[in-house]
Amino acid sequence: MMKTLVNILILFICCSLLSSCEKPYEKFENLEIIQNTYTGNIELTSDWMFTGNNDSGVYSFVFENQNKRCEALLNSTTQTGEVRVIFNDANGDIVLNEVISSESLVSELTGLSNKGEEGSWLVKLNFTNYTGTGALFVSPM
Repeated sequence: MMKTLVNILILFICCSLLSSCEKPYEKFENLEIIQNTYTGNIELTSDWMFTGNNDSGVYSFVFENQNKRCEALLNSTTQTGEVRVIFNDANGDIVLNEVISSESLVSELTGLSNKGEEGSWLVKLNFTNYTGTGALFVSPM
């Protein structure tokens, strides 16, 4: 009985260690769209251009970052609502969280992420009642 409990404990520890090594976004391709509930328009070119007319939703994709940081440039002529950009590193930790809203005095934000784990990162754009046009530029650092 004691030997069985020890074996189960060892198996549990091994499984826990193996699953903690998995990266949450590594199964996705670079630039693969993970979620798109945004009711506005997004065009994937060398940057991510977006427009909205009182639109809301989430648009997220995987970004392959072989560095530990990246820089995001978010431009927006926000007439109403807001757009928030969130970066999660390869471990799933939030390393950047910036927002531009109609109440902001800025139309451009440059954000340098915190140091994160290199690999497949998640980039998420959250739109809330967004009216305007904008673009997101991402550069590994």
